[in-house]
Amino acid sequence: AHGEGHEEAPKNNKSLSSGLVIPKETQFLFDVFTKEVLRGDFTGNTKFFGTVIPSSNGQALLSIPQNGKIVSVNVAVGNKVRKGQQLGIAELSVDAGAMVNLLAEKNNSEAEYLAAKDNYDRLISIKDIAAQKDVSEAKARFEKAAANRKLFNSTNGRLYIITAPIDGIVGNFNAVIGTSVAADETIFTVTDLSKVYVEAQVFDKDLDALKTGSSFTIQCANDDHKSGQVKLLSYAQSINPTNQSQRVFFEMDNPDGDFAPVVHHDFLEGL
Repeated sequence: AHGEGHEEAPKNNKSLSSGLVIPKETQFLFDVFTKEVLRGDFTGNTKFFGTVIPSSNGQALLSIPQNGKIVSVNVAVGNKVRKGQQLGIAELSVDAGAMVNLLAEKNNSEAEYLAAKDNYDRLISIKDIAAQKDVSEAKARFEKAAANRKLFNSTNGRLYIITAPIDGIVGNFNAVIGTSVAADETIFTVTDLSKVYVEAQVFDKDLDALKTGSSFTIQCANDDHKSGQVKLLSYAQSINPTNQSQRVFFEMDNPDGDFAPVVHHDFLEGL
């Protein structure tokens, strides 16, 4: 650009021009550089502020069916647990009404033990022709029934084993051995963050951008890393009464746990 000549600026101030004339001396003085303008595609984006929350099946709140006290704690805060893993044991307080239920459970435990034993003994007697898979399943059923029967008989059914219903991470809890707990009081929380939801706040002025958006990404408000694509689950089904924004839910895979339910907000970019 510096080597090119320039025409003098029009002397008539009233004339209009689509060009801009910058004298060569001015370019050198202010380090003005020029570049050829090319035609290209432009993609806009709109930001929606939101909050990461657990998915529908991503959080379990564990309690006991009636009042009791904690007699064993087998996990610590932050532990990764598997579905079915024992988290703790509570001793239930038994009243007259509960005793009837316990007797029924005891009868069920005894019946399951006898049925499992008969089936296992039958398959063992014909193991030469029985499928190995059937024998293994019968053995596992029998051993589980025997363990449940032994536990029930030794405690009169007053011990309640608290197990994790999902894979996940144990959240903060205050239960220690000897703690009294009420029925339906949350004792442990297990959260699976492999898939999370994002509840975004969308105002009326941004609804068109949301509906015409072809893709969405999520970015932490206090960090630079981004996730991959997030999926729009549904348009607004409810309104936030505090600021009249509409609640829109997105879903995203979160295998590394980069995004967790926290107090600070994140934002979505709609492209």
